[in-house]
Amino acid sequence: MITGAAQMDGAILVVSSASGELCACEILESFHITQPTLSYHMNILCDAGLVYARRDGAWVKYSLNTQRLQAVKDLLGSIVGP
Repeated sequence: MITGAAQMDGAILVVSSASGELCACEILESFHITQPTLSYHMNILCDAGLVYARRDGAWVKYSLNTQRLQAVKDLLGSIVGP
């Protein structure tokens, strides 16, 4: 469970470091996981509305939903404090 959460956090960081979209193959270069594992975690992030996915031929390109991520950050800040 913690490993999965860490992989999802890492995926968000990798996507956020890009300007615009990243192909799944580019995200995979940053992790020691298989493509199905990446797909599983990215689907969770997409279902949560944190990441957008767009099919481009055989590839899926991911980008951040910055508004949703800011809302999560604000919520966590109100719980934890500054």
